[in-house]
Amino acid sequence: MYGSIDNVNSRPPSPTPLVTPLEFKVYKRRWLYLVCICLANMSNSILWINFASIANFAKSYFDVSYAAVNWLSLIFMVICSIFTLPSTWAIDRFGIRFGILTGVWLNLIGGSFRVISTWGFVSVNGRYPIVFIGQMICAFAQTFTLFLPTKFAFAWFPEHQRTLANSLCFATNFLGVFIGTVTPPLIVPDEHRIPLLLYLTLIPAIIAAGLSFTVRSSLPPTPSCLAALDVKAPYHLVFKKLITSKSYLILFATVGIGLSNNNTLSTLLQQIMCPFGYDNIAVGLCIGCFIIFGLIGCILMGYIADKTRKLEELTKILYSIGVISLMFIGLFIVNEVKSYWLYMIFAIAGLSNAPILPLSLDLSIETTHPVPEATVAGIFMVASQLGSILAIVILPNFTLPPSPHQMSIQKCEIQDGKWDDIRDYSIPVYILAVFSVILVICFICFFHCEYRRQKKDEIEHNAVVMSVTLHTDLGDIKIELYCEQCPKACENFLALCASNYYDNCLFHRNVKGYMIQTGDPSGTGKGGQCIWGEYFPDEIDPHLKHSQRGMVSMASRGANSNGSQFFITYSKQTNLDGKYTVFAKVIDGFETLDELEKVTVNEKTYRPETDIRIQRVTIHANPMAD
Repeated sequence: MYGSIDNVNSRPPSPTPLVTPLEFKVYKRRWLYLVCICLANMSNSILWINFASIANFAKSYFDVSYAAVNWLSLIFMVICSIFTLPSTWAIDRFGIRFGILTGVWLNLIGGSFRVISTWGFVSVNGRYPIVFIGQMICAFAQTFTLFLPTKFAFAWFPEHQRTLANSLCFATNFLGVFIGTVTPPLIVPDEHRIPLLLYLTLIPAIIAAGLSFTVRSSLPPTPSCLAALDVKAPYHLVFKKLITSKSYLILFATVGIGLSNNNTLSTLLQQIMCPFGYDNIAVGLCIGCFIIFGLIGCILMGYIADKTRKLEELTKILYSIGVISLMFIGLFIVNEVKSYWLYMIFAIAGLSNAPILPLSLDLSIETTHPVPEATVAGIFMVASQLGSILAIVILPNFTLPPSPHQMSIQKCEIQDGKWDDIRDYSIPVYILAVFSVILVICFICFFHCEYRRQKKDEIEHNAVVMSVTLHTDLGDIKIELYCEQCPKACENFLALCASNYYDNCLFHRNVKGYMIQTGDPSGTGKGGQCIWGEYFPDEIDPHLKHSQRGMVSMASRGANSNGSQFFITYSKQTNLDGKYTVFAKVIDGFETLDELEKVTVNEKTYRPETDIRIQRVTIHANPMAD
């Protein structure tokens, strides 16, 4: 026996919150939720990077080494690599609302710790430990805010807005990096203004936390598309499904790892450029051009992707242009071209490289649907994080001492007279270029997207018949619904299935050779209601008859008294034609039907002597669904 019906409410929930697969709609509040997520990502990026451009003042204010200041940013990579999987599991397990609230409020708490480190009662030696704790909390918040957009966009936005919504979140991430890099030198002319910076950077986190109160649910009352109804793969099977997906593995190995080149280049850029005569202003302008045009690229390419629905083709084009631009960046630096040429090529690199991340995350969801989206995105992002860490650690080993010419033009900032810190990064740049070319060629040649999610969207638009699987104590029964002929009955049935109304329902009447009946949560055979109230009218179609074993009809007390109960015939029953609404038929699981017919019943009431239940119901997009 499965479960108990003691706590089952015999009255179905209001039709408003029910998921109705025959009607898909979106809600205006999705934009407000999107603003909250975007602000959280922007705020988190600012908190991550804001010490990088004022490292000398941070070093003095916190009375630590440059290495310690660098760790205020590096801790984000470490935390992200360690906690990505637990955080994405929590998002998939407890929902989008949980992820938003956790990420937003952890971000605010971490930012508050940063501010507390500047308060008067904190000694100079106590400032750094407190601000470091704040950075750790913000880094943990990032594992929620960074992996929410793809899942959120899928759940709340229609298919023609999903990629744009996802791209907007990553665009604000770039905006945060830009603000966190450019504004600190303007706000902090000396170390005594660092407290002001920490207070100002807390403002976006406070606004995002305020907006989080508007998030009322993880999912919209009515799904945005048909694919959103698919039952997610159990978490213990996620890794098995990912490692058996050829498309996802290729995407992971080529684009996921390839994206680490952007992080590597931006991290080492100052060290790469300064021996060739480029000062910090030139480096900053290069990064600024990449970020600004990256922000534009994310929004523009997200819009184009939604309009064309050509994710694979667009990603391959952008990846190719991005790799070519990175190669030119290396060549321009090594050959000491004028700075304005570098600004132009960095702008092209940003325009092409930045959108690859949101587009490839969408591709990863398309190739693995219906695997939980946050987990898929998180694992994909780990490839980039780990690739960056390995590259930053390994590549400096291939550097060379600078030539006499380089020493004569270098613009490096020398700390404590350590001239040995100046290195020629020509070989690492060539290694990155060759590595990137290999990855993009493999991606173009071997990756082919299956578009699992888009296929479900097409089913929605093409009005393909739907099916569900009843998971019973004795096995599964899959039934195909006649949605076109019986729209009311199917809408009611699918809505009840989607709301878990039939979970734990007993088969309360079982007549061998005739039919088996269920659908009453009370288990008495006298209860159950439709989604609109007590009853809905018959939908008798002259072409749908009880003509064979496995026909599914609404059980009723007479004309126009359909509620939630239904029955499945064991044989042809012409005497029922014209009296009961036939709305479906069994297409698989006849062996389960055989087992149900064999069950011993009370000879007077026809109630099975052993409780047999519907454990749960899976809604499919078409009769041939897995």
